[in-house]
Amino acid sequence: MKKENIITISEPASYISEAYKILRSILSHISVGSGKKIIMLASANEDDDKTAVIANLAVSLAKSGKKVLLVEGDYRHPRLYDLFEVPKMPGLTNVIFEKKQLRECVHDIIAIKGLSVLTAGTYPVPNFELFLKPEFSELVNEMKTSYELILIDVPPILKYSDGIVLSGIVDGVILVAALHESHKDQLVKARDMLAMVKAELLGVVVTKTKVKKKDRKTQD
Repeated sequence: MKKENIITISEPASYISEAYKILRSILSHISVGSGKKIIMLASANEDDDKTAVIANLAVSLAKSGKKVLLVEGDYRHPRLYDLFEVPKMPGLTNVIFEKKQLRECVHDIIAIKGLSVLTAGTYPVPNFELFLKPEFSELVNEMKTSYELILIDVPPILKYSDGIVLSGIVDGVILVAALHESHKDQLVKARDMLAMVKAELLGVVVTKTKVKKKDRKTQD
């Protein structure tokens, strides 16, 4: 695992790690109170640090005792397999198109108890309609019975339709935006697109904020 890229592991006492603990607490409260288990993290555009956010949130949730599955739904530009240093395959696409069992394709992260990763896999997706397959809906039900929380990473929703399709299946959506880089009109458009399919927007995570040097470390 590339610990230097996952700050909740490399710098657990940092200001940013504390921010993930706050996000973790909020999401855990929402999940317990409403039964929401499958959460999609989306961004309007690329380079919003969405994948880093979902990886750190998954680690933080697992550290709190949750059984978490991190799903690499961005099969066009997968990164989670590299971040957690797990095999590319088998993965999500192999479950859907090759009828492999979920338990055969999930990679348990030994260093983080309770955290598992389902990579995108390597099976070519025809017409880019992975999330419209009935097999995916069946997989969702299976994941819900096996894990307390499922976090799904998807491509930018202004560039590809995957996130909009998936937002009608998941229990909630967290939008990730980069400070000074994500344009307001693009975020509004992304929000409106989610609203059109009646997706439940749980909140927005802002990345690439500047932290004062004296605030970078906190006390355990």
